[in-house]
Amino acid sequence: MDDPPLRERLAQSGLATARRFTWKRSAETFIAFLRALPEPAPRDTGLMVSLAVTATNVSASPAPARLELRFEPPDSCISSDEHTR
Repeated sequence: MDDPPLRERLAQSGLATARRFTWKRSAETFIAFLRALPEPAPRDTGLMVSLAVTATNVSASPAPARLELRFEPPDSCISSDEHTR
């Protein structure tokens, strides 16, 4: 820089700005930021399922009814290593 008075003024201004930033103040600002974040939504662990089944026998004689159920987690619950199997 070819302007010594301007260089000195900028250097002093930079030092004054740097003095305003301390580790304590930075930590306090960060902690205040974290405390201002919303609480995470609670995870729903109380699964409730209703299932209504109607079976109609269309044959002339009684026939046994059979119901098969299979419960699987949604894709979003499967870990990435299970996708590769």
